[in-house]
Amino acid sequence: MSMNVTDASRKRALLLHYVGEEVNDLFETLPDKGDDKDFKKAYEALTQYFTPKKNVSFEILKFRNLKQEIHETVDAFHTRLQIAAKYCEFGDNKDKEIKARSRDNKQETATIFVPFTSFVIN
Repeated sequence: MSMNVTDASRKRALLLHYVGEEVNDLFETLPDKGDDKDFKKAYEALTQYFTPKKNVSFEILKFRNLKQEIHETVDAFHTRLQIAAKYCEFGDNKDKEIKARSRDNKQETATIFVPFTSFVIN
């Protein structure tokens, strides 16, 4: 259903009406939301607030903690590393970081402890 609303103040009022009371209360706390006739500022303030933010430090932590699953092929693990590295902002060091993580993973999986079994001969 199209309302064909062109007046900025009317568009802003409808936006704030349709987002609901909770979002409207939140909107009142936002900085730089413009005046009552400024639809664009209101829209931008809400968009900026609700757009997910990247936490690069957390993405790097997740990347560094990736481990190859027991039945996962090396290629599949490498693909998971490449996908995770996209969110880490490694820049030109991306391939170097992936290679280092692959190497570290090999070292971690190579040090599996096998308990010593003793035999008693009578």
